[in-house]
Amino acid sequence: MPASPTATPEHIKDVNTRYHDAAADEYDAKWGIDFGDVGEAQVVSKVRKALGRGLTTPPTRFARSLEIGSGTGYFTLNLLRAGLIGEATCSDISPGMLATLQANAQSLGLDVHTEPADAERLPFADQSFDLVLGHAVLHHLPDLPRAFAEFERAMIRERTSAGIAAARAEGRVGGRRKKLDAAKRSEIAESVITGRKSGAEMARLYNVSQPTVSRIVAQHRMVSP
Repeated sequence: MPASPTATPEHIKDVNTRYHDAAADEYDAKWGIDFGDVGEAQVVSKVRKALGRGLTTPPTRFARSLEIGSGTGYFTLNLLRAGLIGEATCSDISPGMLATLQANAQSLGLDVHTEPADAERLPFADQSFDLVLGHAVLHHLPDLPRAFAEFERAMIRERTSAGIAAARAEGRVGGRRKKLDAAKRSEIAESVITGRKSGAEMARLYNVSQPTVSRIVAQHRMVSP
């Protein structure tokens, strides 16, 4: 059922939290969640379809992953079983779902870090993960641009061998060279906030992504009086 047009973002998040906390214990049985060979094959197939050439044969292994809205662990736990990820962090707005996920991980002998979190305000440092993923979660997020800005912030920029080699050759440990200095970031934020330009227009003007513009605007609002 779609949210009421008068529902606030905080109301939507509260309803999502309470619903999924209540549903957590029976969620896997209700939806046929599988953590055996069937579930592993399903998840690996979905990841191959999403990443295409990004998942090679033998498959790429992502050292550190973050799942958004991880629920009871269907995606991350099956990716761990398949050997496609190393250190796994799972976040969800529902503590109840994360408790069930931890129980599932324990029964499978898998190690996972869980973190209750709002996808629009992730409690992780910049460039913490090689892979940020989510499954059947976007329809739960009231502010998609802000959430995608957070996903981009949390993910390491150079994730391929070629990208890492190029970064090291330039003396960088990781991440892209900054395209925007403080003056440009301020211009972007003030142009969008005052309505002089749209986020899309500023993204085109400075050759950055719209999630980057959304993140710059959000950061500017947090520090401005």
